[in-house]
This record gives sequence, structure tokens and C-alpha cells, in this order.
Amino acid sequence: MQVGTDTAAGRLDGPYRGKGCLVDRGGGAILLQPLAEELHGTQVAPERVASELAIQRLTGEVSNLRALLALWDAAHPKPKAPGWITVATTPSWASAIIAGEIQLREPALGLWGCFGIFLVLALIGTVVLALSNKVRMADWQKQSATGRDPLVRAIKVRETEIATHRLIVTGQR
Repeated sequence: MQVGTDTAAGRLDGPYRGKGCLVDRGGGAILLQPLAEELHGTQVAPERVASELAIQRLTGEVSNLRALLALWDAAHPKPKAPGWITVATTPSWASAIIAGEIQLREPALGLWGCFGIFLVLALIGTVVLALSNKVRMADWQKQSATGRDPLVRAIKVRETEIATHRLIVTGQR
């Protein structure tokens, strides 16, 4: 880079794009001040301010989305699968009552006949209970895919954006 006599006070562009110098000729001395440091310092401040504002906005959005998610969860509780005790005992009590009623009306069946009826009815009741729970869970998952899952994804996206903006504010990015 050469400074000629025609270069008065002003800007002198360097060999690299965006890297320039301020030229100041005073008293026979030439003073070159790099511009890159000055521009870098002024550019960081607006990014930090914008990131701080974005953090505030995104935090509010996350709060609103979490409130919507809580409302959705309250309106659509996840069906609970019954434990093995419930599956085993609920149909068994019903079948025991029915088998006992059959024993009273048909004493000729005997104890083993009533026990066989009891087992068949308990098995049928267990299968029906398991299938109804499977159907309810599938229905909830279908509703969740259209109502709950988009809210969860939106919260995750905004939390990622908040983390990125925090890095900018702290100067780590």
C-alpha cells in the first residue's frame, strides 16, 4: 500500500476487502488508523442488544407455549394402562360372580364346570380390557400428534434460539 501526495485526510482502502485505513497527514507525518477495529466494535453492540431483546421475546413465547401445553394436557389426559393386578382381577371378579350364579342355577355342572367357565370368562375379560386400552392409547397418540407434539416442537425450537442468543450476549459466539 502506498500513500502518495494526492492522498489527503480521508480513507485509504487496503488490499483486503473491508480492511481500510484512515489517513491523516499532519506536520509531515502520515498516520494510518485501521478501520476494522472501529467497525468491529460498533457491530457487536447492536448484535448484543438484538439478542437481549430476542431473549426477552422468546422467553415470553416459551411461557405462552408452556401454558397452552398445560391446557392441552389438562383437556386430553394420557390414558393409563392398567397394571397386571387390574387386568387379572377385574375380569376375574366378574367371571367369578357369573360362574357362581351358574353354579346356583345348574348344580349338575359341578365345581370343575364352574371353574372352567370362570377361566374362560376371565380370559375373555382380560383380552377385552387390554384391547380397549390399546384403542384408547392409539386414539390419544393420534390426538397428540396434531395437538401436543407441535407445541413441544415449538418450545424446543425457541429454547434453542434462546441458547444461541445467550452465547451472543456473553460474547462466546
